[in-house]
Amino acid sequence: MAGENSSLPPFRSLTSTLIHSIVIAGALCTIGVALLQLALTYHTQRGTFEHEVHLIAQTNVPLLSVNLWDIEPDAIRRQMKGIVERPQIAHARLLAVTGQ
Repeated sequence: MAGENSSLPPFRSLTSTLIHSIVIAGALCTIGVALLQLALTYHTQRGTFEHEVHLIAQTNVPLLSVNLWDIEPDAIRRQMKGIVERPQIAHARLLAVTGQ
C-alpha cells in the first residue's frame, strides 16, 4: 500500500486550490491592467509632445528665422527661453550656418 500512496499527487484541499487560482488570476489581471495603463499613458504623452513640437515649428521657427536673418541676438535669446520654459521641452539649441 505504501507504493500506491507514492504514485498519488499530494493532497490539496479545495479551499487552498481556489485561493491559489484566485491569487494567480488577480495577479495576472493586475499586470494586464498596469500594462494597458502604461501603454495608454505613453501614447497620450507622446501625442502631447508631438503636438507641442508641431506648435513650436509653426509659431517659433518662422520668427527665429527672421531674427537670425536680421541678426537680433536679444530677440533670439527671448524666443529660445520661451521654448525651453515649456514643460515638455527640456533642452533646445539653435545653430546658425555662421556657427554661432
